[in-house]
This record gives sequence, C-alpha cells and structure tokens, in this order.
Amino acid sequence: MTEKIRSDDMIFFAMILLTITVTFATGVASVAVGIGSIALIYRICKDKKIPPEIDNEILKIFFIYLSLEFMIAVGSIDPIKSFREFGGEIHRLLPIFFALISITNPRRLQIFAIAFLISCLVNDCYAFYQHFELEMERIVGFAKNPNMLSSFQLAQLPMLIFFATRENFPIAIRVLSILVALGKIFILIFTWTRGAWIALLICGIVFVILDKRAMKFFGIAALIFITMFAFNSKLQDRLETLSNFEFATTRERKLMWDSTLDIIIDYPLHGIGQSMFERMYNSEYISPDAWERPDENGKGHTQPHNNFLKAACEGGIIGLAGFIILHGYFFKRAWKIYRDDSNSISIGTILILILLGIQIEGLTETNLNQTPIVREYFLLIGTLLAAEKFLNAKKIEDRN
Repeated sequence: MTEKIRSDDMIFFAMILLTITVTFATGVASVAVGIGSIALIYRICKDKKIPPEIDNEILKIFFIYLSLEFMIAVGSIDPIKSFREFGGEIHRLLPIFFALISITNPRRLQIFAIAFLISCLVNDCYAFYQHFELEMERIVGFAKNPNMLSSFQLAQLPMLIFFATRENFPIAIRVLSILVALGKIFILIFTWTRGAWIALLICGIVFVILDKRAMKFFGIAALIFITMFAFNSKLQDRLETLSNFEFATTRERKLMWDSTLDIIIDYPLHGIGQSMFERMYNSEYISPDAWERPDENGKGHTQPHNNFLKAACEGGIIGLAGFIILHGYFFKRAWKIYRDDSNSISIGTILILILLGIQIEGLTETNLNQTPIVREYFLLIGTLLAAEKFLNAKKIEDRN
C-alpha cells in the first residue's frame, strides 16, 4: 500500500510540475512527463494491472489510434523518422493518464487549479510585457509563435471559467481565475491570429447555446473585443483581411491546401508518413505560384495549416480515421456528461469548449502537432474527466 501511495504521489507531483511548466519551460515539462511515466510503469508492474482510475474506453480508443499510427509509420517514405514521431505521439498522450490517476478529490483539484493559475500568469505576464514594454505587434509569450500562444488561450479560457464557477473553491482562486480569463481575451486579440478570433466567437456562441447562464461571460468578452477593435485601426485592418482572399497569408494557405490535396490523392491509403509533410511539400508539391519558398537547405513549411489535412496527407484514410476516432470520442464523452449534468456550468460544457476551440483554430493552423499544446490539451481533458467522477458521485450522495 505504501509503495502504491508513493507511486501515486510521484505521478501527482509530475502532473503538477507539468501543469506549471508546460507553457514556458518545455525541457522541465519533458522531465515531468518522464518522472510521471516511470512512476506509472512502476505502479503497473507492481500491481500487475492497469490502474482502475484509467477508463477502459479510453484505453481502447488509444489502442485503436496508436495501432493505426503504427501502420502509417510502417508504410512511411521514411519509416525511421516516422517512428520517432510515433514515439513522440505516445509521449504527448501520457498527461491524460497522470490526471486520471491524480485528480481523485476536491483538494487535489484545487492544488491543480493553483498550479494552472501559476502557469497562466507566468506566460501571460510575459505576453503583457511584450505588448506594453517591448511594443511587439504580435505577442508570443514563451510560445514559439503567436499561433501557439493563441492555442494556449483557447484551451485555458474554459478551464478558468470552470474554476471561477466552483462554489466550493476558495474565493481567491475564483476571483483570480476571472481576472486571468479577462487578461487572456486581451492577449488573444493581440496574437493577431484570425483563426483564434473566429474560434473564440464560435465557442462563445456555443457556450450560450449550451448554457444560458453563460450570456454574462459572452457579453464581457464581446465588450472587450468591440472596445479594442473600435480604438485600434490596425486591428480593424486585420479583421478586414478575413474577407480578402488575395491577402498574402490567405492566398498562401489556399495554395498550400491545394498542394496538400494533391499529396492525399497520390497517397490515399496510408499517406506519406508522420513528419513527412515538410520534405514532400517543399521538394515536390509546392505550388509554382507560392511566394513562401523553402530555403537553400530545403527547409520550409512543416505543416499544412490544418489539423485534418495534416492527418490525411501524412496518414491517408487510415490517419484521418484515427484522428476522427480519437478526438471524436472525447466530443462524444463531453456531450454525454453535458446531457447528464444541468445543475451548474457543466464539466461537459467546459470539455466541449476546449475541444471545439482547439479544433476550430486547427482548421487554419495545425496546432495538434505542437508538443506543449497537446500536453496541455490532454492534461485538461484528463483533469475534467477525473473531476467529473468524484463531483458526480457527490451529487448522487447529496440527492440521497
């Protein structure tokens, strides 16, 4: 029992370390995943079974997904490189297991909330510094680019709303969650990421449809947006480019998507293999009309700016099916939780918003190939699924 407790404590420690550092210290976050993985393997070997906290359904979905990804790597034009990426995919899925095992009671959920707020504050304060002090037009925080920063905001905003609406949480956590959420709307605007703006708008509308009590959140976000755009002509110009199909980046993406469709047509079954887009697109499929060309070393675009197209061109029908099975399962799970819980802003609602925000932005920017984003994505999904178990059990107990 003591050894089990120790292994679980190590997994929880790794999860909290990952939660704090995922936005700004990729190396430390990788160490955290390593610590959690070792502790998880130790517990499995000691108990000689999969921890009961991990749902069998999730294991089945991951098994199907990884089996399909294995087949893609076998058929890759460069199997060695694709198998390295396959190993990376396994690594990026692990945080969901840490959360399912670790978040077992309200106290641990509150500890997670504090760690999550620390992570948000570190990254967001640096983004504010970039905007106000460095006067950067497109802020990035500690992320590699503005698109990655906007993906973090879209995943984290619903979680902050979840914390802010927990009546049993300390008032300090709830108030801080609201303030950080408001700051994230500002940050999201000044990433200048049009796909993220659209994702936020759609998520806001869906939020109101799912829960009328969300109108106040939607109203505040809309007021911030309208105010910022009303007094900033550059933001207005950026917004106008959404309808301008001759705008440089819009034109380039259309050409890239056309080239990606050519790859899919040529490799329909198992695609070209994981991490092969950069090589094939820049050497064989790039449009002669594209302005953004690879450098003298052949380095250029590494992804087609669309999650579904990336899955289809690198994995063919098999890869696209795996992508839909994996993420579709969590949408289905979130919808079921939403339908079963109408007493508060549902965990199902928050899950839907996280999934929807990432996938909508992913229509114009491949975000689920970014290790920090995927770690955060599955960490939040796992945390909400784990929390739903004991919160739902408490509701049943209260009714009785």
